[in-house]
Amino acid sequence: MVEQAPVAEFVIPYEKKCHYNFTPQVVKMIRAGFKAANKDGKIDLPEFTKMMKGYGHETTKETIDEKFANHAADGSIDWNQYIDTYGECEGKFAADWQAKTPVEYEDGTISKKTFKQDNGIYGYSQFKEEEVHAFSNSINNNLEGDETVAERIPICSEHHLFYGMSDGLILIRLAQKLDADSIFEGAVNKNDKNGQMDIFKVEANINLALNALKGKIKMTGINAAGFLELRPTTILSVLTQTCKLLAIKDIDLKHCNEIWRLKEGDEEVADVLKLKPE
Repeated sequence: MVEQAPVAEFVIPYEKKCHYNFTPQVVKMIRAGFKAANKDGKIDLPEFTKMMKGYGHETTKETIDEKFANHAADGSIDWNQYIDTYGECEGKFAADWQAKTPVEYEDGTISKKTFKQDNGIYGYSQFKEEEVHAFSNSINNNLEGDETVAERIPICSEHHLFYGMSDGLILIRLAQKLDADSIFEGAVNKNDKNGQMDIFKVEANINLALNALKGKIKMTGINAAGFLELRPTTILSVLTQTCKLLAIKDIDLKHCNEIWRLKEGDEEVADVLKLKPE
């Protein structure tokens, strides 16, 4: 009999978590499910079906049979096949974000996105695609080479942006770009050896970043729940202000020596430097 793989090997790659929109709770649950069900590194259809029903999933038997058959080459699935099988049965957001209905306005195109939250409530969000692209580029440029968020850079789609922001790590790094001393690195929670971070540590990260940004951006209606639930309105509101601050933080005489041209009449350069960067 093949020995069961060590827990550390039951790792879900970030790309898979993002694609199927696995929350920290779901990651913990499906790892535990596979660990309990498999005896030889694989599970068969009855084991998979029992596991799905045991966790209260409402996926139909027909769907479970179909998705399992798509990945089972010999009547059973290993860990990697299990991730895809489970994701195709229960994945929530990723596929929904592919469809969009453009709404034309005088100042540009706004895309209406439909998404389903874990609590079963459907929500709609409107935002300009140009904004998403601009914020994604800002994050990519500012955090390129950062090992903590390396697996999610570059951000190349709306879902990658919203999912990537959901655990607070990107926002923490952006806050530290604005002020290196705003967050003590030892207080930042990171994934463990299994690529996991529990929901409490995720929420702590988000609050850590938001607290560091207090006084720098407007926080009305902003809280950790908006990030955990991938609410575009909350995430884009924070990014609009944060990315603006990042874009203008180096506007001074040292980095932009043409500023002196703004001087008028008897004004001194020191007077010009007192102007707000924007």
